[in-house]
Amino acid sequence: MIAVIGGFTTSTLLNLVIVPVLFTYVDSLIKSMSKFFGLTRAKETSSELTVSGKQFVC
Repeated sequence: MIAVIGGFTTSTLLNLVIVPVLFTYVDSLIKSMSKFFGLTRAKETSSELTVSGKQFVC
């Protein structure tokens, strides 16, 4: 029973806390490295959806 609770706790911490924090750090590192080396990212294109003559932009 203790192993099950420990497993749930560990997986919850990994998925909800540690993974997003690591992603944020890696993303910040990539942005600072690209500024240092003078690299730029390609512009992201917006997603457009037309339904019954109405246009939606995401």
